[in-house]
Amino acid sequence: MPVLYFIVLVGVLVFVHELGHLVWAKYFGVRVLKVSLGFGPRIAGFRRGETEYVISAVPLGGYVRMLGENPWDDVLVRDAKRSFANLRLWRRCVIVVAGPLMNLFFPILLYFVVFLGDDVLTPATIGSVFPDRPADGKLEPGDIVTAIDGKPSCRRHRTARRQSSSSNGVSTWPATSMRSLTSKIRSGVTGRVGLTQPYRFPSRGMS
Repeated sequence: MPVLYFIVLVGVLVFVHELGHLVWAKYFGVRVLKVSLGFGPRIAGFRRGETEYVISAVPLGGYVRMLGENPWDDVLVRDAKRSFANLRLWRRCVIVVAGPLMNLFFPILLYFVVFLGDDVLTPATIGSVFPDRPADGKLEPGDIVTAIDGKPSCRRHRTARRQSSSSNGVSTWPATSMRSLTSKIRSGVTGRVGLTQPYRFPSRGMS
């Protein structure tokens, strides 16, 4: 499975990257000969118009093959205006830079798509407590942190709801307490817990 996840992740990044090159090349009228996701032998593909779209065997990159990109390309007179080499310099720069810029903007866009419309957030839940640590005996797995030093751990925590299975006999309940540090989900008890005293770093001079 890790190998599959890696292939999917790299495939998405390569697709977004090559999409940036392709869109701007088409926009400026460059003839795109081939778009490949991956290298090596062709696995599958199709042709649409003058461009061939393929998926290749080695999923570690990709490329957009444009007319005139290679100095040794044979460019017909009628296709001279659609050659990458005959574009103005700034247009060539836009096509080249579009790929990396798409990789930069894609995570930002994905972040807003995933989180912008989410008005219910999962509360901060304690997973495990290590022995002989400040939280040992004070926090337990399943406790929900609602506030730290009197400040809510999440602004939208009032709308968060804790869903629990019917096996432990605890029903769904709204987390409305904003002043406590933790809420014990098993007993429904809400209380404040102090873990450590504030530590002041000693001042040091430089000689």
